[in-house]
Amino acid sequence: MGISKMKSPRADAQRKRDYILQSSMHWLAQHPNGALEDLRKAINVGRTTLYRHFNNRETFIASVYAYTFKHAVLQLQEGNFVHCKIPELAEHLVDNTIRLVRNFPLLINGPGVDITQNGSMEEGYEQVLLTIELGIQRAQANQLLNPRLPSKWLASTLLDQCAGAVFYQDMLTEYGQVPNKLIKHSFFRAWQAEDV
Repeated sequence: MGISKMKSPRADAQRKRDYILQSSMHWLAQHPNGALEDLRKAINVGRTTLYRHFNNRETFIASVYAYTFKHAVLQLQEGNFVHCKIPELAEHLVDNTIRLVRNFPLLINGPGVDITQNGSMEEGYEQVLLTIELGIQRAQANQLLNPRLPSKWLASTLLDQCAGAVFYQDMLTEYGQVPNKLIKHSFFRAWQAEDV
């Protein structure tokens, strides 16, 4: 008779916590002011389970955003637009940023309720922008984007435009527009490098 592997209580609790955060991210994107009780029912988690992991609404919301930002940065790093071929860079930046917003819909709502803390952005959102900014800086160095514009501002602008394209995707499609192509064209045309 073989020895069966048992799941450790700690690993099981972490999986449950991750499930709650992943499921909540999508629900909160659609119901930013929704009650925890409604969320709990929507993701099919018991009240005791939810409050075992999160003491209150503020802790819960902060945890969902931290989870979102952490996994968004990981996805952007996997997209690897920092090392793609230059002719593909513009498309790669837009496609990866749109995919990011689709996978992490809380980014449509921005960085969360409290974006500023003593005049600075929330650290997780800052990391998302920094990761996009690396691709923007490469585009600027290769004269795809104007190098005289702040790269962080361009990263934020690209993220905002991609969020709008995802949010209004059905409307854009109804008008015969492909969101990825539209953003690539408008973003790079608006902020292209000027002839010297």
